[in-house]
Amino acid sequence: MKKQEMIDNDMLVIIDSVWQYIVAAVAVVVWLIRLENKAAEAHRRIDDAEEQKQKDVKQWERQRMEDNNALQTFRNETNAQLRELRDDIRRYFDKVSK
Repeated sequence: MKKQEMIDNDMLVIIDSVWQYIVAAVAVVVWLIRLENKAAEAHRRIDDAEEQKQKDVKQWERQRMEDNNALQTFRNETNAQLRELRDDIRRYFDKVSK
């Protein structure tokens, strides 16, 4: 029994001298795990932002194409009206000049 008590005392002395280091090591491991989780979350947010950016760019491109098509249609209609007006003016001047 004496030998067992000596071993227990030796263990207590060892634990008493290094418990701060053990607690510090556990704290560092916990901190590193939390840091890794934060980094992973940041990467997910960056990926989500990139995906949203690509969706927005595609939407803007579609909207721009629609706007350009609408503008082209408007220009064509305006040009047709101007041609018609020009032709009417020419006919009028031709009638007046005869």
